[in-house]
Amino acid sequence: MEKQVDYTAYNFSSYCHKKRWMSYWHQLDEVYKIDPKNILIVGTGDGIVQRILSKSIDVKILDIAEDLYPDILGSVTDLSRLTNERFDCILCSQVLEHIPFGQFEKCLKELSICTRKYCVISLPQFRWALGIDFTLNRTLGFQFVFPRKNVTYSFDGQHYWNIGVKGCSRNDIEKLIQKYFYIEHSFDVKEITFHRFYVLKKK
Repeated sequence: MEKQVDYTAYNFSSYCHKKRWMSYWHQLDEVYKIDPKNILIVGTGDGIVQRILSKSIDVKILDIAEDLYPDILGSVTDLSRLTNERFDCILCSQVLEHIPFGQFEKCLKELSICTRKYCVISLPQFRWALGIDFTLNRTLGFQFVFPRKNVTYSFDGQHYWNIGVKGCSRNDIEKLIQKYFYIEHSFDVKEITFHRFYVLKKK
């Protein structure tokens, strides 16, 4: 069963910390590079990315939470029911971990059906990171990242899994992704290494 994130979780002071804004920036940057005419955003969140994109792109929101007033009430596990809705791009950021990992492949299949071409997703991952920044006319920095592998993980009230937990290795996840998409590129966000992005092209 999918777990709805209570709307109170999106409180500005607790949810919109500085590092999360860097995730927003990458969501926007990757979508603008694709230059879609329309986009489906899976998961309402706090609506910031939606409001920015809607200035130049036709945006629709899908969410299971009726009290967040999405354009389409429904689940990422059942996108194929939208028989008359296809999108140039689907943005699905920090959503799929709220669904048991056993349904991850089904979600990927549904995303591939509903997109005409591209999908941008981000997933949480277990990482240790050590970074050093210094400024002399411009800011330079170094970062060392240490993956945490095979960590035993149990449902924490919101997340069922993360990349790197036992049974959900990055290799396992990317094998499933590649059944439905080409991985155009993927990357960690330097400022919030907990987030890993995938820019996907439909097969």
